[in-house]
Amino acid sequence: MKRVIIIALLLSIFGSCNKEEPSYNNDAQVAVRTLSIVAQMPTEPATRLYLQENAEGNINVKWKEGDKLNLCFVAHNGGTVKTVNDIPIIGISEEGKKGKFTIPIPPAIEGRFDLYGIYGASFEEADSKVVLLPNSLVESGSLEGAQDIVVLKFAALDIDDQSTPSVSFSHIGSIIGVWLTNSTQTAQEISSLAIESDGGEFDWIENGTGAAELDITTNTFVERDSGSSLTILDLNGPPITIPVGESLKFYRWFVPTTSYQPGHELQVLIDEAAMAEEIPAIEMTAGLYYRLKLEKSDAGWGRLQPQPNSFYFTVPDFSESEVYKVLYNGTQVAEVAREYLKMSTTHHDKAIVAYPMVDDGGVLTADLTKGYVTEMLATVNNNGDVGPAAIRHGGSVSFDKASNTILANGYSRGTLTSPITTVYIGEDGSLSKDEIAGSVEATVVPDIITDIRGDETNIYPIVKIATQYWMAKNLNTGKYNSNLSFQNIPTNVSSATWAGYLNNKEFAPIAALAGAGLNYYDINNALAISKESRDSYGVLYTYAAINGSVISPSSFDLNGDIIDNISPEGWIVPSKAELQSLFNYVAYTKRLRQFLDSEGNPRNISGKLDENISGFSARDASYRAGAAAWQSPGINSAFFWSRTNGATAEMAWFLNLIDLYEQSYMRAMSIRCIRK
Repeated sequence: MKRVIIIALLLSIFGSCNKEEPSYNNDAQVAVRTLSIVAQMPTEPATRLYLQENAEGNINVKWKEGDKLNLCFVAHNGGTVKTVNDIPIIGISEEGKKGKFTIPIPPAIEGRFDLYGIYGASFEEADSKVVLLPNSLVESGSLEGAQDIVVLKFAALDIDDQSTPSVSFSHIGSIIGVWLTNSTQTAQEISSLAIESDGGEFDWIENGTGAAELDITTNTFVERDSGSSLTILDLNGPPITIPVGESLKFYRWFVPTTSYQPGHELQVLIDEAAMAEEIPAIEMTAGLYYRLKLEKSDAGWGRLQPQPNSFYFTVPDFSESEVYKVLYNGTQVAEVAREYLKMSTTHHDKAIVAYPMVDDGGVLTADLTKGYVTEMLATVNNNGDVGPAAIRHGGSVSFDKASNTILANGYSRGTLTSPITTVYIGEDGSLSKDEIAGSVEATVVPDIITDIRGDETNIYPIVKIATQYWMAKNLNTGKYNSNLSFQNIPTNVSSATWAGYLNNKEFAPIAALAGAGLNYYDINNALAISKESRDSYGVLYTYAAINGSVISPSSFDLNGDIIDNISPEGWIVPSKAELQSLFNYVAYTKRLRQFLDSEGNPRNISGKLDENISGFSARDASYRAGAAAWQSPGINSAFFWSRTNGATAEMAWFLNLIDLYEQSYMRAMSIRCIRK
């Protein structure tokens, strides 16, 4: 098992006097000394204390808005113990590298003292040195769920209110991650996952049932609550499905034993059935991340075998998305996209392009400088005339992320007479039609967004346009994302109420709907429209719905970006700059259009059908203008919000199929999210 140090958070404490006089009792107010603490974050920007695993298996811990610490003061004179709870972390820096909090020093603590801090756990009782460790089981086994259970501590010894020492957090426990890969040809379901020592003879964890007690001043257990079994996943509801060729990861915070005994084995139990292969027990240390990779093959569950050096895959039919992932044992080894290649100012190609993967700062991403054109699908000129693909398969393309364009001389059409249907991936990541001896078949799956918000599930295909990845359908949710706990977006809003917001210059978050077919709009109940129409057109949103709060004139930040609380995880409403970059690449917005009639057929505009060569598939969702009814569709009647305020108060930037413009916050338009 691979072990990686998680983190060490550094804190600098600065003494200060505060003239405020908070009350410690109902009888009198006294001047309270305080310490102001500045928390130095890890080098990666972040705005929340959360667990995030990268491609190399490292886990970082970062601050979350509203996190709190519990503190214990121990006076040198007389040994008085006082606790202060729920000290909030505030003032998180824009880069997410620093946060700060202020500690009131209890009046009973005089002279010099020792200060102890605990994150993720509470004290046994008021003015106690004993910490109660939490029950760390998260039903879903998710890393996000485990982040609220990680327990860290720090100590600043022999200080007073004038001291300025530096201290650092350390871990009380560790993280274990179990990766389950489905290498069979059928989806696998799982409801429970546990690890236990052989015969229960070896207690390899502390805090086994969430009843351990730790003296924070001596860092010793008052009650160990030792155990031999660790439950990673225990679902009360429906089982979790592991799709073919993919992996799911489950996590658990735990406290490793300080009394390691060599020579023992660990058993993995999946749905209460023991895996045939046992795992040698190793000595574990607090503050490390332990990872166990398992694979379901036709022979059953076992340790994941080493990754082969070369692969091959069959080019998909793109029936479910414009982008597909190529996976082996749950690890992505390539990407293949049906996309638009802007070769010159006069001719443009539609092609299928495969890309190898590259480690980009610890995250596996497609190497867009090494595109391999497996098939030319069509050529299009600036008049919108679509021509045959001709004999041009097997070319190459190289993109520049900074400019979101193909590099100069970065696209070469091929010379092959037949499309390439099987692609081989070499040990060096090279792509070729030529067979590589010993290569193994990889699984090709659609790259889609599955957005689950309570009882609502939406699935969005993905389209690649230059170096940007976009939803290939309009946003279609009636709920905010997890940032706002999946609250409902207001929808049943009357015209009078809408007008009232406008009159008061309060710009409210509202969801509205485009038409069923092309001629219906329910003003008062946005989500009452048919599922088929919502799937086709999506939902229209006021600008304020992106953030989820009423925007007042005092909060206008001209040309500034607002916080996005509506996009699926890993996605975001585009900025003006990102929309401009899209617009610049396609050059002619008809390449974004997919205007269909009520029967689902392409509409003939000015004697020509829409190209939609980009695959963006913009629909005639039109917009709602303030308190007025839905505007009927027409040419260029697709409108997409950015998350950027306008240069004029009460306005924001949006893209229609002509150019970028400003419009009122209360106009309701479509949203297309872009991958972060």
